[in-house]
Amino acid sequence: MQKSSFYRRQSRGNVLFIILIAVVLFAALAAAVTSSQRGGGTMDRERGLISASDYMGYASNMEKTVARMLSQDMSENQLSFQNANWTFNDTNPVETAAMFPNCTTETCKVFSPAGGGLDAKTFADNMPDTPQANDIKSGHAGVFSMKVTGVGTTAHDLVLMIAVLDKNTCMQINSQMKITNPSDAPPADSWAGATLYGGGFTGPNNATDEIGDIATQIAGKSAGCITRSGGPYGSLDNWFYQVLLPR
Repeated sequence: MQKSSFYRRQSRGNVLFIILIAVVLFAALAAAVTSSQRGGGTMDRERGLISASDYMGYASNMEKTVARMLSQDMSENQLSFQNANWTFNDTNPVETAAMFPNCTTETCKVFSPAGGGLDAKTFADNMPDTPQANDIKSGHAGVFSMKVTGVGTTAHDLVLMIAVLDKNTCMQINSQMKITNPSDAPPADSWAGATLYGGGFTGPNNATDEIGDIATQIAGKSAGCITRSGGPYGSLDNWFYQVLLPR
């Protein structure tokens, strides 16, 4: 009888020990999951910051290149952004030679070694499954004659626009530029009337070719990221802009 009682006590002790081990392991697993979730958010933020720096660094370099070219007795109407890299979704080029009749030598071409010496860089493709043929391809760009509220005068500015960024990168760009992202999303605005720059600064000269009048968060900001209001891709329709020449 004494042995039986001893074994029962020993068995109960083993069960309690196993339960204790299980509780400790469960607590450790829960802590690991929580840490992983927090780490995932941190990693997303870091990836967004790296990507944002890539966009902003390239655009800033282009802004400086344009300023340098204009300082060499070149008119703002002579600049050419001709290149074969940036295309619409239908594969047609965004910036063609015919668009820049005022540029007659290599020295006025931003993407020529004899001119600005830049590459027409493309970025990550984030285009939705149903791209619009006449839209600039995701990660590609165009240079527009349009207005940015609070930048320069009320004249049209020279503005680089890069199409369809991922939301995380877009919001990190705004964070770097001290632009508020309302309701955890980029500010929204429209520029349906803006035209590609072609050696002249033209456009309807109204709200349809201006940004910052609706998305007041970007007013006075020379660079940032906005969602295209009324665009075909909804919340995925995020565009980076950089004023290359305020006017």
